[in-house]
Amino acid sequence: MSPGRPRQCPDDVLAFVVDQRLKGALLREIAFELNTACRPTPAGRPMWLPIHVSRLLRTRGADQLMRQWLTADGQVGAGR
Repeated sequence: MSPGRPRQCPDDVLAFVVDQRLKGALLREIAFELNTACRPTPAGRPMWLPIHVSRLLRTRGADQLMRQWLTADGQVGAGR
């Protein structure tokens, strides 16, 4: 398996998105918060859309964070 492209999303943005999603936030709510904070997308665009959040959540980095933060029973655990 190839390593893929290097991640371009800052660690704090990735962590925020994963954290909010694990807490049950909707994609549009996460996009709204990122836009309110004036955070550019990983592609450098000024406006987040729900599809951008969805794509970020499907990355290897997001998957690794989710696995790290979830316990065996699917609850958010102490790995955070």
